Amino acid sequence: MDHQLRCGRGSAERPDGGAIRAGDGSRGFQQVRLSADLFGHETQWKTAASDRRRAVGVAAGAALGAGLPGHGGAAGSSGVSWCGVLDGGGTKTQVALAARDGKVRIGPVRAGCNAQDNPAWEGTLRAALADLAGAESAVLGLPGYGEVATLDTAADTVVAQCRPGDLVVNDVALALRAAYPVGGGVLLLAGTGSMAMAEGNAGIVRTGGWGNTFGDEGSAFDIGRRALSLASREIDGWASSTGFAGRLSEAIGVGEGHFALLAWTVEAAHPRSAVAGVARVVDGLAQAGEHVAIGLLRDAAEDLATLAETAARRAGLSDWGWTAGGSVFASETVLGAVTERIGPPEARRTSPLAGGLAWAAERAGWDIDDAWRATVARDLDERLKETGPA
Repeated sequence: MDHQLRCGRGSAERPDGGAIRAGDGSRGFQQVRLSADLFGHETQWKTAASDRRRAVGVAAGAALGAGLPGHGGAAGSSGVSWCGVLDGGGTKTQVALAARDGKVRIGPVRAGCNAQDNPAWEGTLRAALADLAGAESAVLGLPGYGEVATLDTAADTVVAQCRPGDLVVNDVALALRAAYPVGGGVLLLAGTGSMAMAEGNAGIVRTGGWGNTFGDEGSAFDIGRRALSLASREIDGWASSTGFAGRLSEAIGVGEGHFALLAWTVEAAHPRSAVAGVARVVDGLAQAGEHVAIGLLRDAAEDLATLAETAARRAGLSDWGWTAGGSVFASETVLGAVTERIGPPEARRTSPLAGGLAWAAERAGWDIDDAWRATVARDLDERLKETGPA
């Protein structure tokens, strides 16, 4: 099978020729990998294919990388060496490339590539890997990687076909490496979902991130679900009437009727996102002094602080800082309550894309320094501004 065809579309193939799809095998509880797998797992098909790719990087970049925005010329053209990073997520996927002089190119923003809930993940991943053509080394941050063995196998196979030898990590591990390049801190994420990841003497550990069915405490979905639950109880009359249900319903903009909130949820195009969006409504009510909303947000903050403390303890950290990420921390109520418990967050050292580029450069054996890192971060920011918000 032609390499470009294999990396452009279609399902992955196992080494024995059979197809691997995200739906193969049980989708039950299969989290059997050690924490190290969340941070780094090199595909087993590394061998000579990686060396061949580096040898033909100039030609491959000229053929496949011409469409990348940023500096003129294709990745790999004019004899320039490139390293790359792929930052995948549930809603978007993007790649970036950096040269030895620190100049950066970025690929187009693509859809999410989470194999756990996106049937089109494979096509997106293959297209994003093609955006890395010409890079001699790349670090690939994939959402959910290291959690479900069957899906990891499918992702590994796609990577092996398109870019054998690249380092595949969980996307949160990529963000952790960017925030704390040598460990010693906790990355606390709270968006639609939630989790904490830390690196210390005991290695890299993660707490949370179990999904909205029975986890993701303190996340936007969790806040929204709790708010809707309280409202429904108040409407039914088996919770004290505080007026919260009416104020929440009005702020959301639901229609009239006893089951209006239920109808709004069921009819939403993306129920999970709709419920998570209720967190913003709750924050708005909290800013207006709604005491029930304030209580919901402070409860979420307690859960998030516990996630961070647990990750730090398991990683063997005694004196540690933390970095915040995710939309929930836009709430002053949440951020303030978490800060009361574990102290103020540290400024993030660099973005996952910039941190991943440095990681890839190190793996390629490049002699990089702080000046190179600063140039990459600055040029990356400029490229991202040129393309506008994702």
